Amino acid sequence: MFVCLSGTLSGLLLVAVGYISCEHAYLAVAVLSVATGFCGLQFPSVMVNHVDIAPPFAAVLLGISNSAATVPGFVAPYVVKSLTPNVSGTALCRDDEDVVQWLAVWFVVMLGLSLRVRTSPGKVGLTV
Repeated sequence: MFVCLSGTLSGLLLVAVGYISCEHAYLAVAVLSVATGFCGLQFPSVMVNHVDIAPPFAAVLLGISNSAATVPGFVAPYVVKSLTPNVSGTALCRDDEDVVQWLAVWFVVMLGLSLRVRTSPGKVGLTV
C-alpha cells in the first residue's frame, strides 16, 4: 500500500510540476520537494522485501538490488537530454516548446514511478 501511495502521489505531483508556469518557480520547487518526500513512503515496504524473500541472504539481495537501483542515476541525465534537445543549461523556461519538452520528462518520471515489481517468498529463503 505504501509503495502504491508513494508512486501515485509522487507521480501526480511531478506531472503537476510540468504545468506550473515559469513565473511561479518557487511553487514548482515546493511541489517537487513534496513529491520527493512522498517517495519516502515506499521504504517501509521495500526494505523488508529482502527479508521476506530470503532471510539468510537478505544482505546480499539488498546489495544487489541497491547496485541495480543506481543505474537510473547515471542513465537519467542522458534520457532528459534526449527529451529536451532545445533547452540550454540555464534557461529552463524560455518558451512554450521548452515547457512541452519538460512536461514529457515529468511524464516519463511518473511512468517510472508507477512501474513496480511484485515479490513473493522464494524457496531458497525458507528455513525449516
